[in-house]
Amino acid sequence: MYKKTVFSIVMALLCLSFTSYGQSGTSGLQAVELGEAVPDSLLDKPLEVINGPNGRKITTLRSYKGKLIILDFWATWCGACVSAFPKLDSLQKLFPGSLKILLVNSQNTGDSPEKVKTLLERSRHSGYELSSLVKDTVLSRLFRHQMIPHYVWLRNDTVLATTSSSELSAEHIRSVLNFGVFKPDIKKDVLDFDLDKPLFFGGNGGTGDQILYRSQISGAISGIASQTLATKNKSGMIQRYCCLNASRIDLFRLAYNAMSIPRNRIYIMSDSLNILQRKTEESPNFCFELICPPSSIDVVKSRMRMQLEQYFGWSVALEEKRVTCLVLKDVGYRKFDSGLPVGYLFDSQETRNYIRGQQLSLLINHLNQKLSLPLLDESGFSTPVNLDLPQDLTNLPALKACLEKQGLSLTEQLRTLAVLVFRPVNKL
Repeated sequence: MYKKTVFSIVMALLCLSFTSYGQSGTSGLQAVELGEAVPDSLLDKPLEVINGPNGRKITTLRSYKGKLIILDFWATWCGACVSAFPKLDSLQKLFPGSLKILLVNSQNTGDSPEKVKTLLERSRHSGYELSSLVKDTVLSRLFRHQMIPHYVWLRNDTVLATTSSSELSAEHIRSVLNFGVFKPDIKKDVLDFDLDKPLFFGGNGGTGDQILYRSQISGAISGIASQTLATKNKSGMIQRYCCLNASRIDLFRLAYNAMSIPRNRIYIMSDSLNILQRKTEESPNFCFELICPPSSIDVVKSRMRMQLEQYFGWSVALEEKRVTCLVLKDVGYRKFDSGLPVGYLFDSQETRNYIRGQQLSLLINHLNQKLSLPLLDESGFSTPVNLDLPQDLTNLPALKACLEKQGLSLTEQLRTLAVLVFRPVNKL
C-alpha cells in the first residue's frame, strides 16, 4: 500500500482544479457535447439554488427558456472563479431579459451550502446579484470538465460553446443574441487524465509530441539490439539521444567519451575500504534516453553524465594511475607459416586459435576485453604476424607458455596508464 500525495499550487487569481466529476445518483446520464441538445427530462429537473430570483430555492433550466444561459462551474476555493463574479454580474445587468448567468457549485467541490451562501451574501453586499446551484450532481455530469472555472453557453437548449473566462465579453454575447454567431476558443478539458500515471504513458495527457525535455533510465528491453542512436535537426543539433541495452559501465564510458578505455582499466572505489578495486563482474543492462532542445553532442553528454550520476550514485573521472599490467615483448620472435589461411580465430569452442597475416593490435584489443589485467604491446611489431594461440585465451599460464614458444614474453609489470575511476556519491 502507499499514500497518494497531490501537491496543489494555487496562485493569485488562477485556479487549476484537477477535479473528477463522476456523480452519484446519476448513473446512465450521458454527457452533452458541443452542438447537442439538453434532454427534455433534464430541462424540468428541480435544481437547488441559493440567491434565486424572488427568493426561490428551486429552479429549472426551462425557466430560462428563450434566454442565452451561461453556466459557470465554480468553487469557493477557486480564486479565478470568484474574481470573475463582478464581470459576470455586469454582463447580466447589461443584457436584462436576454442573458441568465447561473453559477453551478458541484457536490464534488467539497463546498457546503452554508459556505456558498456566506460567500454569495458577501458578493451581494458588494452589489453582485448572482444565483448558484448547490450540491449539484446533475449538470456537472451532463457537462463534463476537469478544470474550473468552466463556462457552458446554452442557446435554445443546445450547447453553443464551452469556454474559459477570456471569452466572456459583451461583444460575444451581443453577437450570439443578435446574429446567433459565436466562434470562441473552445475550452476542451482532458477528461481521462490520470494523476497516478506518468505523463504521456499510454497516451496519458497526449502523445508526448509537446515534450521539451525528458530524461529516463529503464531496465533492458528484450528483443532489441544493443545500440546508440541520435536524432538530429536540419542544423545537425541533437534533439534525442538514446542508448539501448547497455551496462552501467558502458553508459558511463559513452557519457565520458571513454569507450576506448578497455574494461580492464576500469576501477571502482570501495564504499567501506576506500580503496580501488578492479571491476570484474558484468552489471545488468539498462536503457537511457534524453529528449532535449537542440544541443551539441558536448551538451548532451554533459546532461547524460549528470543524470547517470544522480541515478546510479557514481561519479567518474579519467585518471593517471600506476597499475599492474601485462607487457608483451619480443624475445626472438620468428614468423612461421603453418599453412593456415590469412585471418584470425578467437573462439573458445575451437581447439586451435590463431592469427595469420594480421596486425598484432587485433589480438591485443581482443585480449583487453577478456583479461583482467591491462595488456600493453611493447613488442615493436609494425608488420603482420603469425601466431598459434591456446584454446582458452583467458588462461594466463597457457597463453604465456604458448607465446614464449614463439619468441614473445608476457610478464606482469607496473605502468602508468589512463584508467576510468568510479567513486560513490550520495544519490539524490
